[in-house]
Amino acid sequence: MVGTSEMNVASSAMNANIINFSGVDAQITGRRYYKNDWNIVIRDGTFGEVLVQTANCMGVPDTFGVLLKRLMARHPFIFKSS
Repeated sequence: MVGTSEMNVASSAMNANIINFSGVDAQITGRRYYKNDWNIVIRDGTFGEVLVQTANCMGVPDTFGVLLKRLMARHPFIFKSS
């Protein structure tokens, strides 16, 4: 599986409820569906070989919200309006 440091990011979007990094042959998508609960999908591969992993992260610590606020303040051009 490709790591985010190895992924050639073609597009990205983030806000308080969505995280999306898309590359040529990989994508990481996270969506907040209730308070601090997230659904995450990671796709890696091309035509013949594709790996899809999902995660349901419930009760994500508030430190993640703090991280998002700091990222949004430092890199506003990456974030879409909430």
